[in-house]
Amino acid sequence: MPRAIRLTGLFSLLLALLAGAAILAFVETQEAQGAQNLGAAELGFLANLNAYRAQNGLDPIVLNDSLNDAARWLAQDSADHDYSGHTDSLKRDMSTRLKALIQPFPFAKWSENVAAGFRDADSVIKAWKGSPPHNANMLGPYNVIGIALVCKSGTTYGCYWATDYGFLPGDVPPTHGGTAQPTT
Repeated sequence: MPRAIRLTGLFSLLLALLAGAAILAFVETQEAQGAQNLGAAELGFLANLNAYRAQNGLDPIVLNDSLNDAARWLAQDSADHDYSGHTDSLKRDMSTRLKALIQPFPFAKWSENVAAGFRDADSVIKAWKGSPPHNANMLGPYNVIGIALVCKSGTTYGCYWATDYGFLPGDVPPTHGGTAQPTT
């Protein structure tokens, strides 16, 4: 009987390890799929943003599929209708649009940066660092982000950026709650 108990315990441990490995593989696959939906400029933006947050004593921010979809929607809408702003072509402000596109809406805090005319991550981040409200969003108390860049020829600005920031309750909040002073 003791041998059977020992084997059962070993079998349970093996099952738990296999289940843990399967969950980890699923999470890594989901993260990779989210990143696959982004272009090189958007992934570069995320890397640069997290480096900037680290310089300011803040935790990194991670991709969120719902926010990616919302940012992509706004950037595409901006390119299709040739505008740059937080009010979309349907006359919805940021909060109304995000709550319409993301159901259920899980974010305790949210904000958004938009820009037009910048082709690469470095130039848009530099511009937003120089704008106090945009900089505050980049260094804000957020733990998830959606990033989109859409370029369309024949438009006024050529390229349209949208970044949607969110804070998901229950996740580890960013260090300092976004109160760090920016560094250059």
